[in-house]
Amino acid sequence: MIITTYSIKRINALFLIIFIAMIFLLIFFDYGRKIHVNGALLPVDGIFTILSSDPSIVVQILVKENQTIKMGQPLFILRNLKYSSTYDVV
Repeated sequence: MIITTYSIKRINALFLIIFIAMIFLLIFFDYGRKIHVNGALLPVDGIFTILSSDPSIVVQILVKENQTIKMGQPLFILRNLKYSSTYDVV
């Protein structure tokens, strides 16, 4: 016959509570390592520079971020500063 004292029951209850709390933390909380760094993410193919032949202002953006585009598809509508009444599609 095993005799358990009051203090052993308390210790067992404490370990059970700690075990349940650990399981709860593993299931419901993010435990991944996070690091804050300075920098920028670049595409695999590099950054593309888009230039206008004349000084211009972007009037409208025709594409969204992460949108797939086709060759020749207009990306922006520009207002030409030399000839303020004309619009170019780039």
